[in-house]
Amino acid sequence: MKPIESLLHIRPRFNLCVPYSFEEAIEIISKEIKNNPNIKGKIVDNHVLLDVPLKDRHYFSPQLSFRIEHREDEPQRACIKGIIGPRPGVWAMFLYMYIIIGMVGAVVSMYGFALKNLGTENNYTYALPITIVLLLSSYVSSKFGEEKGKDQVELLKRFLLDNFHVTHYV
Repeated sequence: MKPIESLLHIRPRFNLCVPYSFEEAIEIISKEIKNNPNIKGKIVDNHVLLDVPLKDRHYFSPQLSFRIEHREDEPQRACIKGIIGPRPGVWAMFLYMYIIIGMVGAVVSMYGFALKNLGTENNYTYALPITIVLLLSSYVSSKFGEEKGKDQVELLKRFLLDNFHVTHYV
């Protein structure tokens, strides 16, 4: 059984320090992006965006986005701070789905319960269980997508960790 943290874990963030300077880290990642056919990426200044190739991409394919930063206290080391999760369009779709379903369900349910308190028979009170079912369906759908993209998440994480020789991260 999964712990509750893994059920609520949506878009994992990570921080790691690598034994390379800022310039070396940028050079390593840009070289590896060019040499690896399983990863597509873009580098803009110190921001890196990694994706799976278009031929392997599906709706729930993840994206790894991170920044490489200078360390003031140790210039020979760089810090990498990033996030891995669904592409922004998928993320926004689920966010808006939850908001719209929740708000419409809450308003219609309140209206239905207000009418019921006034003694009027209505079917608006069924909006509450329907809202709960729709929200749970959205949640299950997102967990399905998370499961479908799990191998690609591991591919992106391995690419990053292997190229910087990192054995663990926070």
